[in-house]
Amino acid sequence: MNTERSHFGKTKVLSPCHMMHPILDYSLTCDQLLINQLVGVYKKNPSTPGLHINCNLTSDNMHKIHPETKAFIIKSLKTKSTAEVADTFNVSQRQVQRIKKRFEETGDVFDKPRSGRPRNTTAREDRLLVGKSKASPFSTAAELHQAWSPQDPVSFLQNGLHGRISAQKPALNKRQLKKRVAFAKAHSLLKGWTLEKWQKVDFSDESSVELHHSRRKYCRRPTGARMDPKFTQKTVKFGGGKIMVWGYIQYGGVRIICRVEGNINSLKY
Repeated sequence: MNTERSHFGKTKVLSPCHMMHPILDYSLTCDQLLINQLVGVYKKNPSTPGLHINCNLTSDNMHKIHPETKAFIIKSLKTKSTAEVADTFNVSQRQVQRIKKRFEETGDVFDKPRSGRPRNTTAREDRLLVGKSKASPFSTAAELHQAWSPQDPVSFLQNGLHGRISAQKPALNKRQLKKRVAFAKAHSLLKGWTLEKWQKVDFSDESSVELHHSRRKYCRRPTGARMDPKFTQKTVKFGGGKIMVWGYIQYGGVRIICRVEGNINSLKY
């Protein structure tokens, strides 16, 4: 609980003091109001016996006035002058006048929403930046930063380009790609391959488990383009520092997996 010594020499408790909002009719806390009043007393007579207050709480560094304080300022202006209200709440007369004018124009004491920091790039520069990122999706932010401003990440997100880890797919040539497409078409639902039929198929394959990290690589791609060849990281099987395993799966889960010494050949398979 925060306390301050009042100018009467007694301890004033700055606990939440609930009052009715003079304009919007809801309960509010007035800690800030009490602090402002104490600061006003301190500024009038800093040598007042028994008054101990943090000198940081002055109008010089209290730039933002709380909406609750503004509401009490509006209410006080009904019976007091601008100078008296400014002195009571430890704010400048200019601030009181601005608060009064804002209330007369809008009917409330809340600040208007701000637009945020101005953009560093134009719409044309954003289009060029997005085109450069699409042409080289594996370019890092540091590389692009050399030619563009720190606002680039915001431009990327607003244009649907998100930083992602690229998917790893086998490096296939055109002949292998054609064979896989032909297999997929021959075993599609249109050819009678229903779910019940696929449940009877066993799948077997070998895989390598690397002993070091996966060397994942980030890329910048649009949503829904994870498997686009342009955004995938090409891999080659059977690199160094690994162990080989072989296994097969059926519908419902893994059935068997075993370690293989060395690489898989036709005899071991």
